[in-house]
Formats: sequence, structure tokens, C-alpha cells
Amino acid sequence: MIARVLIAIGAAVLAGLLALPGPVWPLLPAQSLEVEVAAMNAVYGRLAAIEGGGGSQVANDRGDSALQALAGMDVDADELAVLRYRMRNFSSALELVFLWRLADDPEMLHSATIPKPRGGDQTFALDQLPNWQGRVVEIGFGQIPTAMQTPPGTPFPPFSIESIRLESMSLSNALRAQVDSMSALRPWAQRSINSLGRELSEAPRRSTLVPIVVALATFILLSLILLRRRALLPVLAAVAVVWLLVDWSWQRQLLAQNRLTERTVSTAPFADVDLAGVADRFRAWYRQRSEAPKVLVAAPSAYTTYRMIWHLLPIDAATWNVALGRVDQLVPGTLILVPADLVDRVVAGTPSDSTLTPQRSRRVHVLDEWQVIEVVGGGVTP
Repeated sequence: MIARVLIAIGAAVLAGLLALPGPVWPLLPAQSLEVEVAAMNAVYGRLAAIEGGGGSQVANDRGDSALQALAGMDVDADELAVLRYRMRNFSSALELVFLWRLADDPEMLHSATIPKPRGGDQTFALDQLPNWQGRVVEIGFGQIPTAMQTPPGTPFPPFSIESIRLESMSLSNALRAQVDSMSALRPWAQRSINSLGRELSEAPRRSTLVPIVVALATFILLSLILLRRRALLPVLAAVAVVWLLVDWSWQRQLLAQNRLTERTVSTAPFADVDLAGVADRFRAWYRQRSEAPKVLVAAPSAYTTYRMIWHLLPIDAATWNVALGRVDQLVPGTLILVPADLVDRVVAGTPSDSTLTPQRSRRVHVLDEWQVIEVVGGGVTP
């Protein structure tokens, strides 16, 4: 019986290897390049070396984001297609972005959101990115605030970058990258939640999930054939375990994203007293109108815009950006709630496809530092 199980395992491994696109990877990486963290430059934010060679600390006392880069590199993207990094105390309110430039177009900056570090080594397969190819001359890390989590300009807690390493693809790295991709928490996206990895605009050039599925299917099939009824219970148990792991990954994502949603729409994390007060007064004025026109919000940042839309509920409000490029199609009577110092974003003397003209708009109400602009007769002047 043991011999038959070993035969099934061996055949499953072989099937998985044959399912790999391109050449078969070695078990361990054949090449590795240690990136000197201390040599990176702070494009914005601060980067200070930690005593004792423990990497560098990243901070920005006057902003909500940071960027570190290392130029002068010469890396073959096809040879070194795995990124391994380790960071400590990375804020949950930040997203991590990997950036790089290619020798054939050094003016073009490529970027991709990668899993947040969780204390230990994190592995990311760069060969799934369509633009990771050719000669790489510069790499960097960017930290940006997670959408709707912090008001603009709020400094983030300092964190440290301990190590960065580029390695060649191997079976061990492919497995680590697949596990990290499935277990990494990601913010909401306009795509389905699934176990196929991070949402990319293009299909990965080399997927490690397909060989894993092929190997599992081969093992289950051969187990049923070689062991017959004696293997039925263990095989069903193995299928149940795999299914539970996949379901756990999906459920973990959904729970994390629901927590993110609750934090986003609640008023507890940040003081929105001013916005809430303006929204309350606007609702009171809005209810007095005989009609219920569409409301658009134009604010200096996405954070302020969406917080105001939340406070305006149950009024049907949207962002002013939905009207950009087709302002002339706005329905007469549409109301635009905008801070007084940004009225010129909505109303301008020169006709365009993204602003109203004074002849086609009028101020109908003032709420402290906010104003309500009404569309009169359409959008821009012909």
C-alpha cells in the first residue's frame, strides 16, 4: 500500500512539473542578488540607517507617503524574477508599491501593488507582471495611504526595511509566492474574490496555480485507481482539506475587506465633525426643496469627497469626477456641493468640457466654507 501511495505522489509531482510553462525550475534558486538597503535614496520621506546594520527606517513627519529608490542597477528581469523582502512595523493604513525602470525606456516608471509585509520574509513572483522584462536599471518601494483610511497628509508610524533580495525562480520560491499571494490581505477591488492570486490587468506569464491543481488532480485520480476502495476515505479527506483551505482564503479576504469597509464608513477613526455638520445643514436645506435633484460633491481629495458622500446619506450623491468630460450633459437642476476655495474647479469663465460657465450655473446656498452650485440650462456654453 505504501508503495502505491509513493507511486501516486511521484506521478503527481511529475504531472505538476510537466504542467509548468517553459523550462522546469530547480528546487532552490540558482541566482540571488542582495539589494543594499542602506544605499537606497529617499525620493520623498526620510530614510535613516539603523545602527548595527539592521536595515533602514522609513518615516515622513510631513506627509502621508514615502518613496525609496536605488538607481544604477543592471538586472536581467528574466533571470531574477522573484522579489523577497522583509519589513517591520509596517502600518496597516499603508499600501506597498514596487516600482522599477527598464533600460529601453528609462523615463517610464512601472509599478505594481504587492502584498503588505507581515514581519517575516515576503515573496512575490515578478514574472507575473507583464512589464518585468528586459534590463532593469532602477527599483524602488513606495508607500501610499490605503484609500479612505486616513485624511490627506496624516503622517504614518515609522517602519523599517530590513532586507531586499532578487532571486531566480525555483520550485521553493514559486510555492512561497503562491502561499503569500493567497494569504495576503488586499483592499476591495472591482473584481471577484478568488484564489487565483492578485488581480492583474493581464494574465500572468507563468502561473504556479495550474501545476498545483494538476498535481492534486493526478494524485487523487491515481489514489482511487491504485488503492481503490481503501483509498476512498483518505482521498475524500484530502479533497475536503484542500477545499477548506481555499474557502478559508476566500473567507479571510472577505472578513478583512468587511472590516475595512466598516472602518471606512464609520465616524470613529477620524474627526469628521466639520463635514458632518455641513452635511446635516445641507440635508435640512435639501428637504425643503420641492424636487430631489442629483447631488455631486467636488472636494480637494478623494478622502474628503467620499466622507462627505457618506455623511450626506440617504441623499443620492456622487463625485464631481463622474461629470468630467461631459459637463454639457448635466441635467438642469443638478446640485454641486463644493468648498468655497475650489469653486473655480466647477465654474470657470472659459468654456470647457470639465467646467461650468457662470452663464450656465448659479450659487443657490452657502454652508459655512462650502457652497451649493446649481446647473442652469445645461453645462458649458456652446
